[in-house]
Amino acid sequence: MRLRLRLLFSALLVCPFLAGCTGITPPRLWVEAAKVREQTDQGAVIEFTIRADNPNADALPLRDTDYSVTLNNAAVFRGVRSAQCTLPGYGQQTFTLPAAVPGKLPEGSIAYRINGEVEYILPGAWRETLADSGLPEPTASLSGEGEIDHK
Repeated sequence: MRLRLRLLFSALLVCPFLAGCTGITPPRLWVEAAKVREQTDQGAVIEFTIRADNPNADALPLRDTDYSVTLNNAAVFRGVRSAQCTLPGYGQQTFTLPAAVPGKLPEGSIAYRINGEVEYILPGAWRETLADSGLPEPTASLSGEGEIDHK
């Protein structure tokens, strides 16, 4: 057991980015759409549709997404949500991320920015190594910006 831990920690010192050591390329993520889903005087829900692309032959299950949202350069939301999908090998998948925003949104064009990280599970034996060692799953960056036309 000690030898296994020493080997694992040695590998981590040599490879700061575990996904790179495995030959697995992190999934690519981008915002496909953003729209106001609900609006009341107390707040709004904005829904972000995220497209994920898997450049690997093996499927990659996506897990928790830790993300934040700004509207018109003001921080309005931070949360964690499960992506609840698996990217097929060499395939794409979409998932949605909601943002509950306090107050009534102004009409017209609203600039948004979303930033975050999405955990994914490595295929094969690496999954077991990470699970056994208690190390966190690797993450892929998510960022996007644009405008929402709110009427």
